[in-house]
Amino acid sequence: MPSPVGDPSVTKRASQSPKLKPVGLVPRGRVSQRRILLVLAGAVFLVHASWVGTWLVDDAGISLAYARNLASGHGLRSQPGAPAVEGFSNPLWTLLIAPLTVLPPPVLAPAVKLLSLMLVLACFGLLVESSGNRVADAWAPIWIALSPSFVIWTTSGLENPLFALLGVASILVMEKAVGGVPPPVVSVAAGLVAAGLALTRPDGLAYAALFAGGLARHAWRSADRLPAARAAVLHATAFAAVFGGYLFFRWRYFGDFVPNTYRAKFVSSLVDHDPRRVVDLVGSVAGPLALPLVAALVVAVLFLAFRRGLTPRSWALGSHLAVAAAVYVVLPPDWMGEHRFATLFVVCFWWMLFAVWEDCRTLASETPSARPFGVLSAGALIALAWSAGSTTERSRDFALNPIVPLERIHRFGRAYESLAHSVAEPSLLAPDLGGLLLAADRLRVFDLAGLCDKEIARTLMRDPRGFHDYVFERLRPSFIHAHGAWADWASLHSDPRFERDYVPLHEIWQPAGQPPISGEEHAEPLSGDYVRRSAVPAPGGIAALRAEFRKLRLDEFLP
Repeated sequence: MPSPVGDPSVTKRASQSPKLKPVGLVPRGRVSQRRILLVLAGAVFLVHASWVGTWLVDDAGISLAYARNLASGHGLRSQPGAPAVEGFSNPLWTLLIAPLTVLPPPVLAPAVKLLSLMLVLACFGLLVESSGNRVADAWAPIWIALSPSFVIWTTSGLENPLFALLGVASILVMEKAVGGVPPPVVSVAAGLVAAGLALTRPDGLAYAALFAGGLARHAWRSADRLPAARAAVLHATAFAAVFGGYLFFRWRYFGDFVPNTYRAKFVSSLVDHDPRRVVDLVGSVAGPLALPLVAALVVAVLFLAFRRGLTPRSWALGSHLAVAAAVYVVLPPDWMGEHRFATLFVVCFWWMLFAVWEDCRTLASETPSARPFGVLSAGALIALAWSAGSTTERSRDFALNPIVPLERIHRFGRAYESLAHSVAEPSLLAPDLGGLLLAADRLRVFDLAGLCDKEIARTLMRDPRGFHDYVFERLRPSFIHAHGAWADWASLHSDPRFERDYVPLHEIWQPAGQPPISGEEHAEPLSGDYVRRSAVPAPGGIAALRAEFRKLRLDEFLP
């Protein structure tokens, strides 16, 4: 049989056949567009984050203190020798930053900032690279990077950047479940991602069932019920192995099935399940565009659902967005501002908008344009220019007066550490624990907020008598510092043992003629620092201690 090589007819057919593209690849132009958008999003985030500067929130210091003690061989404890109390609610983040705590103190904060930046860029990169030929999706990180809430809390030293990255991964694995029964490795990975979310922050547990929900939707629409059930079992097994393993460890090590932060923070009187909070949340994310964008999103989703044009990605995004909104409503309002618990909502909101836009564009045209970059760019630039003013104002306002800076509390703690040399067996009862724990060496720190103290967590807002008995009869701290709401909640002046045992070093009271901070019968000072009488060695020691107190500038109300 003669060889076809050189046969003119074969050569002609080959030249006329279409050129096949490798499976999974997209046109070179679209790849470059995605990369350009990724670089642009990273640049926007860096510029935006630079306004916040070196600020870390004091709560981040609690995780850093636990991580430092773990890395130093003292275990998961707030201080060496302290009781085993789970005063953090982000175990995965605490484990992740533990290696950084061996660094010298001057470079520890920049190292945490750098880690947070890497996680944010990884989040953006995963989102953009997963967009494939859906170029519209790749625009979402730019809007996310413009959100003050997202930028502030992903650079705060808390777990938010890790939560955002795992949230994007959760969306992508659920997309595969909605589109079909994924391979076993994907089901296992989905279980690990769900466990990671639950161990990064307690509300992450709310996302654990979404992958199984995606499988259920696919099974309902197809005949793959048995394979879908197997995938769900793999997912549940992986999740239970990791999350269940940590629950067992928590019970054995800390003696509880929930973190002590839950005991300290959950007070029914502080919980406000008001769905209208979502309106405020969307307004903070989208600014003046909030109502038009939400209306357009709802209309587009209804149109796509009617035409059966919702893609698996939009289903996954919509599910995560709904859970994120519900979690935000259920959680108590956060006094720190800028929607600290809405990081994943911000990601899902903007990504959902662009994903639905892409779905509508594809459905509306039988031959979707391969180059929407120009039209989308023009609209994006207009929107960016319009929204930049309000974004800049909010972020800069926060930067001028950031909430409870870790560095300021650390300075406060170092000053009290110096004052501790004046008394025997020094100890301090105070809120704002992060900087104090990192600064304390000789000073034993007791947590007035109750995060790292089981008894205070259970009594401060529920049993005032029990709280006072614990403080005055069992703890008997050398120093007490209280300010603001913590002074009001502790209500130390209402117990006669306080005046019997303690003498003020410095107090700031409400100006005369103004109503007290609370409606309680015993008004508390705005700020107060006290020393236990029996801890001062000499009769004239209190006067000397007050002089030292002022010399250390502790009277400047650092917290």
